[in-house]
Amino acid sequence: MPVRSSLVKVEGVDPRDVEWEVDYPVYRVYLWHQPPAPPGVAQDQVMHHCTEYRLGDVVDLAEVLDWVRVTARSDQTYTLYVEHRDAEGLGLVRLMGEDPTSGVGAQSHVEVRAGDKADG
Repeated sequence: MPVRSSLVKVEGVDPRDVEWEVDYPVYRVYLWHQPPAPPGVAQDQVMHHCTEYRLGDVVDLAEVLDWVRVTARSDQTYTLYVEHRDAEGLGLVRLMGEDPTSGVGAQSHVEVRAGDKADG
């Protein structure tokens, strides 16, 4: 029977239903920065700048998060993805953070800053 914890849906699974897994996925990290608005311009009218990175040969997610903490500036937020290829081509699965330019999730937007702890 599913159990709800906060807004997260939690339920037991049968691990035998998985057809495949990837032990060492490739990650993408997008570092976002919104520079200060010039005089007379509202901050929400200033474009975000993004620097994108691809991380391979990574041991686990903790190593990726350590890289982000060392690399990102304190005024940057980030979005973390894992790459996935299927019949339609290469895609991204978002693991944490949000694209501040997407306009999606304004009600549930959570900024993840480089200095934040991901584990609580």
